[in-house]
Amino acid sequence: MADTGFTNQYLEQEGGAVEAQLRDLLPTDETENELKLTGLEILGFLAAKIVVSIACSFVGRVIYDKYKNMQVNAQADQARKELEGAVAEEEAVEENTVIHDLTTVLKHEGVAEQVARQTVTDTYRRMKQRCAARTEN
Repeated sequence: MADTGFTNQYLEQEGGAVEAQLRDLLPTDETENELKLTGLEILGFLAAKIVVSIACSFVGRVIYDKYKNMQVNAQADQARKELEGAVAEEEAVEENTVIHDLTTVLKHEGVAEQVARQTVTDTYRRMKQRCAARTEN
């Protein structure tokens, strides 16, 4: 099997896309009950958390479990290092499991379930397409 193609540059680009999607979908009025975020600056970390965790899910269960609940940027940086040149496994972690787990992660950060699920699902599918295209070549 080919490597995943999840370079640091790609992960940063995908993180930017996720951050933009969250910014567009989340209410900006802090009086909304569903949004507990203290500011939009946390969106970058949430985006990295989702993107890196999804990338890990294609590599294997052990690395996915290790990073799916990361709490600090240093963990995201370490995961990125481990992902460099990693090889995708056939259905390392099931899509439904990843979407459920990461939707829950975002919900715990104060993101509404519908927004969380849409963001995770969209991101997973984009990254799955990229990974599939890499393995076909």
